[in-house]
Amino acid sequence: MTALVVILFLIVLAVNLVLAVFVLRALRDDGKSEETLRYEGEIDASLKQIRAQMDGVNVGLGKIETLAGGVDSLERVLSGVKTRGIWAEVQLEHILKDILPGRYEEQVSVKEGSERGGVDFAVRLPREHGGDEKVLLPIDVKFPLTHYQRVVEANSVNDEKDARKSLEQEVMKAAKSVNKKYIAPPRTTDFALMYVPTEGLFAELAQNSELMNDLRKERVVLCGPVNVEAILWTIRSGYQLVAIEENAQRVKDTLAGVRREFEKFDSELESIHNSFTAAGNKLRNLMETRQRQMRRALEGADKLEDN
Repeated sequence: MTALVVILFLIVLAVNLVLAVFVLRALRDDGKSEETLRYEGEIDASLKQIRAQMDGVNVGLGKIETLAGGVDSLERVLSGVKTRGIWAEVQLEHILKDILPGRYEEQVSVKEGSERGGVDFAVRLPREHGGDEKVLLPIDVKFPLTHYQRVVEANSVNDEKDARKSLEQEVMKAAKSVNKKYIAPPRTTDFALMYVPTEGLFAELAQNSELMNDLRKERVVLCGPVNVEAILWTIRSGYQLVAIEENAQRVKDTLAGVRREFEKFDSELESIHNSFTAAGNKLRNLMETRQRQMRRALEGADKLEDN
């Protein structure tokens, strides 16, 4: 609309300048002053500038048409329910790969006898040191685009009210399904995340306090692209803390082993010291005994010689 107004303005301006050129040329033919010729030159320059601006507007219109065609193509792609779901899942998968690579699973059946496919994504939560049980955080993707479009495109207050009610019912229906199918402690957490792929849709739903309370009762947490990243970064921090605790435990175990070995070494050293002490005492006693015996024998020999 703005481009059309600009084009009309330029056209009107060009027409006025052309008329001015004709008038000035008529005056020049009548032998008017050099000032008339100067005005004619300025008008010619203005016309050239207008032509350049018109060319720029045409280029801009071409880009707008190309962009509009891309928007139409995107609308056609998102018109299918299955296609919308796939697009939203791919978006969330990219977020998971960036923040928690290798720490999530896809299409997980968390309940025995549940329907094939299961929850869209399940994040493996950090386990405490020595824990064996794997706990999953279910994340299901929902994209009620048709209901949201009705809210955005509503032409009256009543239409908007009806559209919002329809959107709320659709979201609650999805939340009840998530609660029933994908929340299964202790294999999963006692709540699940429901991801919507646009911030506009998330904001529309989050401003409805009654809806958010109802979702909490179903143990479902609504997430958009921004706050789901915040939740995933928190989980990643949990993994880092667990790794630090595990490393600290390994250091503690290593130091405990060193302490045990040192105690063994101290005990063995004490035993050797005691052995050496006993041997020294025995040697001293032996030397003293033998020396006394040898002295007596020598004293006896001396007496024999004197006799």
